[in-house]
This record gives sequence, structure tokens and C-alpha cells, in this order.
Amino acid sequence: INDVREAGVEFRVSLAGAISNAKITKPSGSSKFDQAILAAFRSIRPIGRPPTGRAEVFRTVIRLRQ
Repeated sequence: INDVREAGVEFRVSLAGAISNAKITKPSGSSKFDQAILAAFRSIRPIGRPPTGRAEVFRTVIRLRQ
């Protein structure tokens, strides 16, 4: 049996490449998993200027399969 956790996340990338405002848009059903995702986003260092040359908001799904 595969146990899969899945959470929707939204975050902002600034002009300088800093990631901020991460929030869970679709909870996984596990508050520990959701909080771990947010902690991971808070620990990301700037990733560089976005290719579009402007701040962007991104949405993605994070999956953990055991």
C-alpha cells in the first residue's frame, strides 16, 4: 500500500529572487506535513531573478510517497 500525502502551496518570488508568503492552499490532512512544507519554504535562500523580470506568484503541489 502506498501512502501519499499531497498539499497545495502558493508562494511569491520577488524581483531579487527571494521566496516569501508561502501558504498552504490545499491541506494534506496532516498538520505536521503542512507545517514541514512551510518550514522548508522559509529556509530557501534567494534563487535569483525571475526570468520574466518581475515578481511572480507560483502555485504547486507537494507530494510525499512512502
